[in-house]
Amino acid sequence: MNTSQNTKQNSITIDTLKQKIGIIKHLNENNTTYKSHWWRAISMSVALFIHAWVPSLFTTYASDKMNQNHGGLN
Repeated sequence: MNTSQNTKQNSITIDTLKQKIGIIKHLNENNTTYKSHWWRAISMSVALFIHAWVPSLFTTYASDKMNQNHGGLN
C-alpha cells in the first residue's frame, strides 16, 4: 500500500470513528439504548408515512411521542 492509499484509509477510519462516537454521544445524552432509540424512531417514521397518505390517521402520534420524556428523550 502506498502513502496516498494509507492516508486515504486512515482518513476513512477516522471518519468512521467520529461517526460512531457521535452516535454513542447522542444515545448517552438522551439516556437511551440503541435498540430503544431505533424502535422509537421507526415507530414514528411508520406513523408519519401512513399519515402522509391518510392525513386523518395518526394526526398527533409522532408529536406526542416526541413530547414524551421516554428514556430521557425529549
